Amino acid sequence: MKKLIEDLFSGKNVVVITGAGISTASGIPDFRSEDGLYNNPNEEFYKKYPYLRKMPIEFMLSRTCLLGYPEAFYDFYKINKVLSSDIKPNINHTVLAELEKEGYISGIITQNIDNLHQEAGSENVITIHGSNRFYCQDCETEYSKEHYMNEGFKCTCPDCKGNIRPAIVLYGEGYNKSDYFKCLELINSADVVIAAGTSLTVSTVTRLIDLFIHGDNPDKHLYILNNQPTQYDSYSYGERYNVDLPTTFEEIKKVLDDKKNAKTNSEEKVIKKVK
Repeated sequence: MKKLIEDLFSGKNVVVITGAGISTASGIPDFRSEDGLYNNPNEEFYKKYPYLRKMPIEFMLSRTCLLGYPEAFYDFYKINKVLSSDIKPNINHTVLAELEKEGYISGIITQNIDNLHQEAGSENVITIHGSNRFYCQDCETEYSKEHYMNEGFKCTCPDCKGNIRPAIVLYGEGYNKSDYFKCLELINSADVVIAAGTSLTVSTVTRLIDLFIHGDNPDKHLYILNNQPTQYDSYSYGERYNVDLPTTFEEIKKVLDDKKNAKTNSEEKVIKKVK
């Protein structure tokens, strides 16, 4: 971790990519870890929908499920707390927001749809898989998360009677090209990429990582904070740390606090000299 912390606070251009693992401390399950939904299917959901038990998890995250089984689609997100209305940011989110505020990271590319980075105070966040805002599929009127969570799949737009859905990118749908171009700009300018809580298997993210590692910057470095192996572990310019994310971000926060205190003390000395 020493090299990561050195690079993080070195003044280099640092971009962070986050996945589901960044939010598990808030109570949202991830998908591919040992305790994730792939390996530990939610029995409450499958007791209600036994005919979906043999379907892959991806099906519950698909446009086909939304259109063909709207009640199951809604319940999958609600029962698994993926779209819960009472989830709060954890230390991973708050430290990343503080790092951005202090100028140590230039932006966050997140695969998550929970909006927790934004709630924690991060400003330059690109949500490549969408976010849990809600809108009418026909007239695009937006609705609050609380409205959708209360009404669920029965929600219809009072203006046009269209269906209200979460603004997330489902399997079978294309990602937002404008957001993806923003991701490309961030990655192209990065000296350091920190991938936290992600297995780096989704194609939108692997394209970004491939672009970074094959870029022209000879001083580039990729750090992976994930408790499962990834396909980039043997990359010559990077390394993976098998760590507990909240503990890791506690360590980063201590360094950040020390630097902020040192800066404050230095500014106070300058003010005294001027006086």
